[in-house]
Amino acid sequence: EHEEVLGAAGCYYDFNNFSQLAVVMRDLAFDPARVQKLGELARQRAEQRYSWEKITDAYEALMLEVCTLLRDTD
Repeated sequence: EHEEVLGAAGCYYDFNNFSQLAVVMRDLAFDPARVQKLGELARQRAEQRYSWEKITDAYEALMLEVCTLLRDTD
């Protein structure tokens, strides 16, 4: 469900499958190297996809598209 946000930086389980969630949590509790790696991947992903520069560029592109569509409908 959140794979588009987390990518390889997350651990996944089926919705409302609490036994699966417990297994994921237990596995992470006993694998600090994996937790470290996931944290690094999450930081890199956030920096690449959600930096202020990326966000403002996306908003600028959206606004230009909206303005173009509005101009073309007049």
